[in-house]
Amino acid sequence: MPAKVIDKLCTGCRSCERHCPTGAITVTAGVARVDAALCTECETCVESCMQGALTMVARADQRAAGSTEAGSTEAGNS
Repeated sequence: MPAKVIDKLCTGCRSCERHCPTGAITVTAGVARVDAALCTECETCVESCMQGALTMVARADQRAAGSTEAGSTEAGNS
């Protein structure tokens, strides 16, 4: 289960990006994005996020939500 960004909580502070040991996280347009192919599920980003904007999500849940990117969320979901 790769990390998932809760867009409405992300402030774009780059803490997760700096702490990710595999470089799976980039901040674009002020919001973190996770490359699921690089995410090793270590949860370092979740622990480093002071806003609680990162969580872990099962890959099956991600597909069911229609997401094509691990960091994307649908409006209204948390």
